[in-house]
Amino acid sequence: MNSKCLERRSGAAILLVSWFSLFLAFSMGCKTPVQHHYAFRDTEDGRLLVIDGRIKDVVDTSDWSSSSRYVSVMELPAHMFVSPRKALLFGSGTGSLAKRLILSGWGVDVIEADTRTS
Repeated sequence: MNSKCLERRSGAAILLVSWFSLFLAFSMGCKTPVQHHYAFRDTEDGRLLVIDGRIKDVVDTSDWSSSSRYVSVMELPAHMFVSPRKALLFGSGTGSLAKRLILSGWGVDVIEADTRTS
């Protein structure tokens, strides 16, 4: 398989993941706005994302690796390209995915609907 074909398929994979993420976000959304309390806490274990008093993610700030499995899955499409490209992320969470892509040479834009986490 040549590299052009691989790049096209990788782009399709990223697009598919993005559409799937948007589908989940809208299908699971609430009709009325819900106020959540967001907090970031730096500890000796790493940076914590706390939403409504529950720890949602722990990030090791030495290499920006996340304890959440979905972050590892979201990094997979980046490994399908021969060289770094541009990535568009919907929602930043702790920012670990964006930071790891940037450290790998990717150009990253983030769309964050909830300005309390940006």
